[in-house]
Amino acid sequence: MKPRNGNPLTQIVNDMKNINVGHVYLIVPDKPRKGWVKGKGVIPIKIGVSKSIDGVYNRLRDLSVGNWINMDIAYISPKIFQPYNVELYLHECYSKKKIRSEWFNLSYAECLHIRDLLNREPDERDPMRNYGKHIKEWGWCYAW
Repeated sequence: MKPRNGNPLTQIVNDMKNINVGHVYLIVPDKPRKGWVKGKGVIPIKIGVSKSIDGVYNRLRDLSVGNWINMDIAYISPKIFQPYNVELYLHECYSKKKIRSEWFNLSYAECLHIRDLLNREPDERDPMRNYGKHIKEWGWCYAW
C-alpha cells in the first residue's frame, strides 16, 4: 500500500490522530417541559458519541423516525480525544438517573454542567482522563 502523501511515517502519525477522536453529543426533545429551562423538573436526554458531526445528525435522523416526539441536538462537543471514555464517564456519573440505554432524566443545570465540562481544555478534564486510564487497566473498555 502506497502512502497518500509519500511519507509512510507521516501517514502513520496522521492515522493515529484520527483513531480515537470524536464528539460527545446531547439530544433532547425539541419542546422541553414547561419550566425546564428555569430549573424545574427533568427531561430525557441522550448522551451519545460519534466520530463526526455528520454522524450526530445521522443519529438524530434515525432517532426521529418512529419517535412520538420531535428531537433536537442540544449540544455537540468540540472534537475530543477518547470520546468513548468521556461518554462512559458521563453515563457512570448519571447512572442513577438512567432511563434506558443512553437516555437519562436530567435537569437543565445538569445539561449545562455536561456542556461546560466538555468545553474545558483537555488538561482540565482530569476526572474523565483518569477514568479512561483505569478502564484501560481493567481491560474492558471497547474504546481501546
